[in-house]
Amino acid sequence: MPWRETCRMDERLKFMAAWLESEESRSSLCRRHGISRKTGYKWAARYEADPASGLMERSHAPRMVPHKIDPEMA
Repeated sequence: MPWRETCRMDERLKFMAAWLESEESRSSLCRRHGISRKTGYKWAARYEADPASGLMERSHAPRMVPHKIDPEMA
């Protein structure tokens, strides 16, 4: 039997669909999907703020680097 391929976005959408149905507790829902409760609540807040792109990957790069050298100086 071949491995089943899944997409992160599809899994997050399935999670949010189950979250919005609220048939089971939030803790057990997060446990079933293999994520922490903190992550579940974070995704839910992002989805409620922006359903179109709230579940997409976000950059982990810092927005500001205080010790960065000026381009003119470099």
